[in-house]
Amino acid sequence: MLRQIINYLFFGLLISSCTNIFEKEHRISDKYFVSKDPAGNFYSLDYNLSDGNAILRVANVKRAGEIKGFIIVETEYNEFYIFNSKKDSIYYNSPDIIGNPKTNREYLKFLDSLKVDDFEFKFSLDK
Repeated sequence: MLRQIINYLFFGLLISSCTNIFEKEHRISDKYFVSKDPAGNFYSLDYNLSDGNAILRVANVKRAGEIKGFIIVETEYNEFYIFNSKKDSIYYNSPDIIGNPKTNREYLKFLDSLKVDDFEFKFSLDK
């Protein structure tokens, strides 16, 4: 009996070391969230499939937010991804929807085009 309890405890510790059960998702919009990647040491932006699964959209997320239907992500490499969330679906691969990375200058120009003065990222590693 004691051996069985020890085996269960060992198995429980083994499983819990593979994933952090306390890690939470940071909701960006109804379809997107940021979470720590279970296989890597980085955060990722994922497209929620609503069945407990998700599709990776952007890896190495530093900050992420949403404004006027656009998802804006800054990576740890100081690149920006800006894409229209209304055009996204489960049938797209990441490069098809997110496009090429943008510079800080392009990001600021995009915000200016939306006439946005008070945009704040909903997720930030700096917080």
